[in-house]
Amino acid sequence: MIGELLELRRLLRTPRLAPDEWARLRDEKLRAVVRHAHDRVPYYRQLFRAARLSPDDIRTTADLARLPVTTKDDLRRAGAAAVVDDPAALRDRATVLTSGTSG
Repeated sequence: MIGELLELRRLLRTPRLAPDEWARLRDEKLRAVVRHAHDRVPYYRQLFRAARLSPDDIRTTADLARLPVTTKDDLRRAGAAAVVDDPAALRDRATVLTSGTSG
């Protein structure tokens, strides 16, 4: 997924694409990210199910409006294992909590 985001960043900086080609490529990348989220992340799979949607229903950026809004509290309630694509990778990470102030 990081690779796709880096490629998208590179493409955003490439002004050589015609607008219709850029839109086609953008939507292609969007479909790949949506498919990945649905197939690999339990939270998003449940979100699609609750909205009665499949990844195939999200074809363009206009279709994103069909998805329910996800808040930070929603993600917190779901828990870390539900919002990552590889729960086993959580073993190698540390959670750090701060007060949010720097003074």
